[in-house]
Amino acid sequence: MKTTSQLFRRLALVLGMTTFLISAWAQNQATLTPIGQWPEYPLGGGGPVGAAGSYVYLAGRPHPPPQGSSEKATLRLVTLDVSSPSQPRYLSHVDTPNDLPVWDYYGMAMQIHGTNAYVVLGSGPLSTLEAFDLSQPAVPRLVGSLTLSGAASGIDVIGDHAFVSARGQAGWLHVIDVSNPAHPTLRTSVSVMRVAVGVSVAGNYAYVGGRHSGASYASVEIIDISDPGQAAVVGAFDIPQYDGGVRAIAAEGSLLHCYLRNYSTPGAYQVFDRTDPLNPSLISSCEDSIDRVAVSIQVVGSLVFLGGNGGVGFCIIDVADPRNPQIRGQVDPVEDFVRLNVANDLAYLCESSQLRVLDIKDPAAPVQLGQFDTGFWGPLLSIEGDLACLLDGPRLRVLNVSNPRGPTLVGAKDLEYTGPFKVLGSYGYVAAGSFLQILDLSNPSQPVEAGRISLPGRCGSIDVVGNRAYVTVSTDNWTGWLTVIDVANAIAPVELGSLYLLDSPGAPQVVGDFAYLRLGDSFGGDGLVVLNVRDPSQMVEVGRYQFIGGLAAFQVVGRYAYGLVRGSEDKGLNVLDLADPAHPTRVGRYPWEGETLALEELLVQGRYAFVTLHGDTNRVDILDVGDPTQPVKVGEYYAERAVSALAMAGNILYTTSDTGLTVLDFYAPNTSPNLRLNTPVLSGGVAVLTWDGGPGIKLQKTTSLTAPDWQDVPGTLGQSLIALPPTDTAAFFRLIQQ
Repeated sequence: MKTTSQLFRRLALVLGMTTFLISAWAQNQATLTPIGQWPEYPLGGGGPVGAAGSYVYLAGRPHPPPQGSSEKATLRLVTLDVSSPSQPRYLSHVDTPNDLPVWDYYGMAMQIHGTNAYVVLGSGPLSTLEAFDLSQPAVPRLVGSLTLSGAASGIDVIGDHAFVSARGQAGWLHVIDVSNPAHPTLRTSVSVMRVAVGVSVAGNYAYVGGRHSGASYASVEIIDISDPGQAAVVGAFDIPQYDGGVRAIAAEGSLLHCYLRNYSTPGAYQVFDRTDPLNPSLISSCEDSIDRVAVSIQVVGSLVFLGGNGGVGFCIIDVADPRNPQIRGQVDPVEDFVRLNVANDLAYLCESSQLRVLDIKDPAAPVQLGQFDTGFWGPLLSIEGDLACLLDGPRLRVLNVSNPRGPTLVGAKDLEYTGPFKVLGSYGYVAAGSFLQILDLSNPSQPVEAGRISLPGRCGSIDVVGNRAYVTVSTDNWTGWLTVIDVANAIAPVELGSLYLLDSPGAPQVVGDFAYLRLGDSFGGDGLVVLNVRDPSQMVEVGRYQFIGGLAAFQVVGRYAYGLVRGSEDKGLNVLDLADPAHPTRVGRYPWEGETLALEELLVQGRYAFVTLHGDTNRVDILDVGDPTQPVKVGEYYAERAVSALAMAGNILYTTSDTGLTVLDFYAPNTSPNLRLNTPVLSGGVAVLTWDGGPGIKLQKTTSLTAPDWQDVPGTLGQSLIALPPTDTAAFFRLIQQ
């Protein structure tokens, strides 16, 4: 084992060798320009799904407007190729004009009929029917549109007519002539119950399910549509014991299938005999056995498929004997809202942020074949080399970003738990649940678990330096630990030591012998605590700095710590000098005077700090911190969605949101960077070399100064540090700017 002195004798540094080329930066503000997006079809999830042949169509929003917003909305229809069900593939998408009424996913339905898809959407006094031509399945075209009264809730298309249920101040069944999809024409509107949530047509009758406004019971109304232009209500029946109403309805053959909601107990699936179509009679009920709230229903032969947003996400019921329905199979939901479509022994489940493809040849044992990501909750992000890893809930996605303008998905893995993570080298470290999970990413297309280690509480956050992982762990009484783990052997990580902390710890950052982390405080603010972690078995606190206000984020770069404080006296970006780790001293601050947006995320790269602000608008501010005592705002970028994470490589800034990954090109004023290497420090068994990184700045090395052959050190472009393992070959290093 090499000693510290041996290690540093092998590490020769050329300090001050600063050859560089000045790029043609703009002479005005720093700017961020979008250049790439993944996925290229960002789609709000939870909408309906339709299947036709080897194609699946998903309907949703590109960017959902804020709740309660009066903005106009855009509808997006995405086409997927599912000829290989295990690998659904994006083909294209089409957007409607941005003049639709604001709508929600509950007020949205779709049906494919022949070579057309019909989508209804709305949540206020008006709705819209949108007609798409699928004659070229891979490239749908919007061909027609019709405005309707009420908030759309369901659609059924039979022959040349579409029947749309709508709720609101008045409930409606709209009868629309779609014989020419380019010019849908309203034939008539029939007044029905105010809370009409779905419609299904069989023979000469349409059945509308829902609940009368103000009444605490479910109801079904029956409309004679034998003459579509003269449709009229001819019957109705109530189901008193279900105060949530009928939530899904399907008429098929001689049976009427209903899912009924009860607010205080689980709902029920009921089967009615409609041999007399005006007087359906109850013949069976599965009560208290389906812990769910069904929002979609489909009947195929003798099987009924339910999709919902509670309990079991997908349920298959056998009604070969309708008087004795049997639950054949169930699938747990990944997320909280399931729409479905069944075709050719495959079930397509569209959940809040993904499409799942299930093989249902054996209804008792559905098997997932593949999945397709449709939306996101605001993923965490870590960049390593050409890989960008997104952790969104329990789903890890690995993207290749070697071409930042066209990120591509190369691999994915479902984890048992989710939590903060970091990618270093060919491993991903996830602090999830009550253990540290180590993933082998050497084959990015197939991430696999290499090893894990249990920890004494809920993991909070993580930093990895060299061969050591530093994990914060919290308890139920708002205390916790900092635990250090040796990860040199990823298959069998070993705990090296823990330090008990009186407050719940935040994310750690380790530089040299010191770990810096946030601790909650009972005096109305957060503290930055400094720990000496040189010997993990005997860690000790050596310093602390108290912020007045909540610490949203912080980052340590070189000798400075940058703390982003949300409110109170210290609101803004606070810069601390860590020259004496025992006595951090504030030397600068940028306050955002009068700003109403909330400060959220922080990334410091070289002389620039990127800060995200959320609220009525979403913004990324760019600060020049080249002089830490006087941070100056030099640019801003307005994002379409709230940014959840930031990472940077070279002059490329990567951000995540509920639309996925957005790639931004960063340009800054022409300034002369400090191209000087700092004195290396030993940390985690490796030598850590740091510098003031920035756009275009990278590290190079050579083994000889007599006949130098300078080679780029991989992964250092735009970065600020690198961990160098012990080596038997002396190396010389320099910084350049391209």
